[in-house]
Amino acid sequence: MAQQSTMLCYSGDIQDYFRYNEVDDFLGSGGFGRVYRATVTDKGQELLIAKGFKLREGDFVAVKKINECWRSDELYPEIQNLSRLEVNESTIQYYGCFTSSECYIVMEYFHGLSLDKKIPYLSNDADKLKIVKKIAVGINDLHKMGVIHRDIKLNNIMVNEDNTQIKILDYGLSCLIDYFDTTANCRRTDSGTDYYKDPTIARSSARERNEFIMTDKLLISADWWAFGILVYKLYTTKFLIDGEGPQIVLQLITIKNEQIEAALNDKFDDGDPVKELLNNVLAVKGTYSAPDDDVKEKWTGDEIVAYLSGPRLH
Repeated sequence: MAQQSTMLCYSGDIQDYFRYNEVDDFLGSGGFGRVYRATVTDKGQELLIAKGFKLREGDFVAVKKINECWRSDELYPEIQNLSRLEVNESTIQYYGCFTSSECYIVMEYFHGLSLDKKIPYLSNDADKLKIVKKIAVGINDLHKMGVIHRDIKLNNIMVNEDNTQIKILDYGLSCLIDYFDTTANCRRTDSGTDYYKDPTIARSSARERNEFIMTDKLLISADWWAFGILVYKLYTTKFLIDGEGPQIVLQLITIKNEQIEAALNDKFDDGDPVKELLNNVLAVKGTYSAPDDDVKEKWTGDEIVAYLSGPRLH
């Protein structure tokens, strides 16, 4: 039997419990590892049932193989944050991890497509809106659980075949609000994907350099900015900020609310409820040189969810 740690971590050969082939069962990869679809073996069933999970031999799980196992900062924050999640329709169930010469995280397998691959099949605005609402509810639920995702993007949202369920994936950059001051993931200003980064954080960290202090409120706001970029891309097929590499960072630092409003006016008709949503989600505080000018208040998570549940969008 595999030896267990306090975080449901085990030492042993993962293939004895969850069998996969690195070519045939490959699902995808990210900055921290590669993910495979694995099949529960008889020993895996015994292990899972002993911990109260109702999986059986032959069922599928997702196995994430961590790139640099020796780096505890790339493994344990994700495990800690996954184990913190309350199971609901948008979160992923964490089953445990294996640590030996290589490290693995074992999670719920969800059959579907990532939202970036789903876009070509979403011609119906009603389906898009249904997905957007579920994502907003999922992000808001994470924040209420004390988890800040830090890498919300199309690639990290899985959608099932009939667009009735979503899952928020990849917690490698996430951090816990309760441990904000002591967690490296929470203090990093370079986390996330450039197209989705919050300009307020980008310009503050560039302007103040080592004096910039990250806060949980800033990071929660950054999750909602990334959500806004996701919605913009879903409806327009374009990112709000174009370019590559340093060009993106430069535009992030210098973008103003009037530019955002002009982009929304160009892509959406007046009275479009999606435009109103984005007008209240995609907002920046001031400018690089005058951070306290042109301050525009953004909706909170509860306000976003309430709007998406309201009569204008039904």
